[in-house]
Amino acid sequence: MNKVMELIGDKKVPLIVSLVLHVGIAILLGVNFTSIPQLPSGPPEIEIVSAVAIDESKVQAELERLKREQKKKKNKEDARQKRLKNEATKAKKARQREEQRLKDAAKKRKAEEAKRKTADAKHKAAAKARQQEEKAERQRLEEIKQQQQVLEKKRIEDEQRLLEMEQQRKIEAEKKRQAEETRKRLASERAFKDKLEKERQQQLGGLRSQYITDITNKVQRKWLRSPGATGTRCTVLVNQIPGGEVVKVQVTACSGDANFQRSVEAAVYKASPLPAPPDPDVFDREIEFIFEPR
Repeated sequence: MNKVMELIGDKKVPLIVSLVLHVGIAILLGVNFTSIPQLPSGPPEIEIVSAVAIDESKVQAELERLKREQKKKKNKEDARQKRLKNEATKAKKARQREEQRLKDAAKKRKAEEAKRKTADAKHKAAAKARQQEEKAERQRLEEIKQQQQVLEKKRIEDEQRLLEMEQQRKIEAEKKRQAEETRKRLASERAFKDKLEKERQQQLGGLRSQYITDITNKVQRKWLRSPGATGTRCTVLVNQIPGGEVVKVQVTACSGDANFQRSVEAAVYKASPLPAPPDPDVFDREIEFIFEPR
């Protein structure tokens, strides 16, 4: 937790704080999933928590509040389960007492029937009434049995649904973990590629400077001052093809006269083919450099 708060204090990983809160809430909510009788169908709604900086005491207070709420729910559910169990026990005992009563009544009826073989129609009507009562009682006991079967089936279905929900939660958590690992890996790869590209550009920058210097030096060696030419500096744009052969020369800016400019252009053509670049990536069909007579 201290490490989390250090990250929060640094204000660089608000997303991690949000994830910690989500995981903490998910763990608390998942502590007693198997004791919940019924949950609404459909995927659970996930509240998106804003990634904000909070102090450790507030995080701990929120976790404690959630624990108390979960404990309260568990106690309530335990009481309900205990009540259902007591009711089922009472029903079982009542059924046993009723069965015993029926057995005793049957015994008694047999004894009475032995004594009342010569009974009149009134006794027959009474016997018929008792038969109807027994039938009604059997029907009532059958209904109780069916109700118990329905309750047992519902309990099994609830347990299965809760198990499936827990499995789905684990699958979703694993997907999130894998997605986070992939994001971190891609970010690390991008950072590494950016570093290599930056180093490569710095390297090419130095090689390009050396390439321009090599071209300028060769042109200097080929340059001959024309009689009467004046000038001290020219900016020269050279078009070349692979291999260094010069196809076009243009003086874009110059402090000298026309003779001086022509002498510079002639020196460039004489320097063809231009020096090869130290790296193929440095080559450019258009090269611009500054020519200053030595």
